[in-house]
Amino acid sequence: MAMLDTVVQGVCLSIFSNVLAQIIDAYQKNTSYTNINLTPILQFVTYTILNTPINIVWQDLLESWFPSSQPAAEIAKSNEKPTVAAKKQGLSIQNTLAKFALDQSLGALINIPLFIGIMGMLKGQGVDQIVNTVKADFWDIYTSGAKLWPAVSLISFAAIPPNKRVIFGSIAGVVWNVYLSLKSR
Repeated sequence: MAMLDTVVQGVCLSIFSNVLAQIIDAYQKNTSYTNINLTPILQFVTYTILNTPINIVWQDLLESWFPSSQPAAEIAKSNEKPTVAAKKQGLSIQNTLAKFALDQSLGALINIPLFIGIMGMLKGQGVDQIVNTVKADFWDIYTSGAKLWPAVSLISFAAIPPNKRVIFGSIAGVVWNVYLSLKSR
């Protein structure tokens, strides 16, 4: 049920960000915004429905490989009284940095082509055109994302409970989705 809730919340944020992108696009083109174009909204909703479960599994894997909390035994080595150390669970800086590094590298290497590929398929593009778009747009999207996602990832891994990280990313991603919506036009 938690996955379904996260997908539904992500869909709502996706709709909001795409409508916002359409308003911004109309403003930039100095045209009136009178009609909502449902096609890009449905494309982003479909992408969100397909991508959110993948990201939930990814976050769960990262957390299982590199738990956020330091085991009490590690804290005990820090010369605290054993009873205090046993009750205290601290943030594992090493694991947080490992998750951050994997998310910003492997996560991006998967998510960016996945976005381009799904959106390309939804627009009726062939494999060759999608591959060319990945080649042409990957680094631009990656470097643009580097202005937002490292901070989001660090906050997420350091302060957000694992089961809330995907929705936190979706909330932060409203701005990102506006960027992607405008770029994918």
